[in-house]
Amino acid sequence: MKIKVWSVKRPSYSNRIIYFLLLGWVSTIYSNCSMDFADPISFSERPYTIVLLPDTQKYKHENRGSTAHIFSSQTQWIVDHVLDENIVLVLHLGDIVDYSNKDQWSFASQNLSIMDRIVPYVLAVGNHDILHLDGTKSTRLFNEFFKVDNFKKSPSFGGVFQENRLENSYYIYRFQKTNYVVLSLQYCPNDQILEWANKIVTKYSESKFIVVTHSYLGKDGKHIEPGDKTNLSNCETFWPEEKGNEGQQIWEKFISKHSNMQFVFSGHLLPGRLVSKGLNGNMVFEITTNYQNLEHGGNGFLRLLKFFPGGKRVLVQTYSPFLDEYLKDDQNFFEIDLKNGRFLSVDQSKPD
Repeated sequence: MKIKVWSVKRPSYSNRIIYFLLLGWVSTIYSNCSMDFADPISFSERPYTIVLLPDTQKYKHENRGSTAHIFSSQTQWIVDHVLDENIVLVLHLGDIVDYSNKDQWSFASQNLSIMDRIVPYVLAVGNHDILHLDGTKSTRLFNEFFKVDNFKKSPSFGGVFQENRLENSYYIYRFQKTNYVVLSLQYCPNDQILEWANKIVTKYSESKFIVVTHSYLGKDGKHIEPGDKTNLSNCETFWPEEKGNEGQQIWEKFISKHSNMQFVFSGHLLPGRLVSKGLNGNMVFEITTNYQNLEHGGNGFLRLLKFFPGGKRVLVQTYSPFLDEYLKDDQNFFEIDLKNGRFLSVDQSKPD
């Protein structure tokens, strides 16, 4: 298969205003149609793309040498390619920052906010988004820079677990003929959060669900179990007020119970994937994406999930706008067979 990097030529200054007005118009149509599940104008005969934006924490780290421009290249590429890649949603998988201080949150906010009114995005809160340099744990700064009130302005906004706190939230969309609810859970969600999440999935039983949470699959491609130090298990003690749940517990207490559960996307550890069968016989596709151990804190790699019409096939590509390169190994370039519940290798000698 020959992989092409599609690009949009930068419009002339006289046409640039029209260009961005068009992007904003398309984004508005996506948003306005998502809440009531009306048919959106979303290039229904073309594949649409959901972007997974993994751990960006090291792109602003003084001790390692800042590579801030790489984070900028990721979100700028998304904005520039909303139309030609038909990007309908961006999911940040957590560890947005390395240390939760105002300088790093300001940097992250500047990079993410360029997508405002262009393409919807959902944020997961990772352990580094909670941990401060002095060792205290709080989501205060995350919520200060990403206010619930601003997300409420979008018709896709569904609700939050706790008033004025965005770390556990859900959003409602319709992409082509499929109704989706995206549910974001904080790092190590406790039992109360999972009970709330169960109610949300039951409420929207006719919709497919995408769950985004920072830590879920381990290095071995299995659900992280409590006490598994090789997979950095620490949920039992991470939150001082109440124990949190690891991947295996999230699966047992929440994900496995629902027939409309389709995807779980996470970061935190090395890339991995797993297909698990729920209690109702449905197949759940669980994918971990994280490149922070590569050069420059990740080399700008992100995941492009291309959903083809018919709801049977998703092509997963791993691309870096910074390098203008794809990772083409089997773990980073593969296909999701939604109908038969499996991951497939891709014959790169054949076109899409």
